[in-house]
Amino acid sequence: MENKLRELVRNLVKEIESEKELEEASTTGGIVGYNTPAAFTKPGSEKKKNKQMAKSSGEGHTIVGEGVNRWNALKQNEGTPNQKIGVGIRNMRSQLQEIEQFIEWYSKLKTENGLSSNDYWKRTQKHLNVIRERLNKISAKITNLSA
Repeated sequence: MENKLRELVRNLVKEIESEKELEEASTTGGIVGYNTPAAFTKPGSEKKKNKQMAKSSGEGHTIVGEGVNRWNALKQNEGTPNQKIGVGIRNMRSQLQEIEQFIEWYSKLKTENGLSSNDYWKRTQKHLNVIRERLNKISAKITNLSA
């Protein structure tokens, strides 16, 4: 009986040691991979690949997986539709507070440094216009949601 116990312990120790050696031999075992689906595509073809991976929505393109997974998770969450909407609206409110804080910080930077909108890069102006358009669309959707 004692010999069997010793043999079992030795076998377990050997298994543990071999697993440790295997873990140490791996140079990428603990690294999380990057999400770069088009890392090795030719220049210019990345946009085509991304459009193929995306599905069209009313406001542009959404990567298939992200939006679908979040939608499915929302539908499968326990709770009534009223609870889901209430929690979602509360989350959106806190996210908007964060955006408002960023806007205040950048406005303060602009004022403190005496910048005008003419001093911005061309791309920054384009981004501001896109944000303004998106906010208008969001406003219309909120109006529809509250009606």
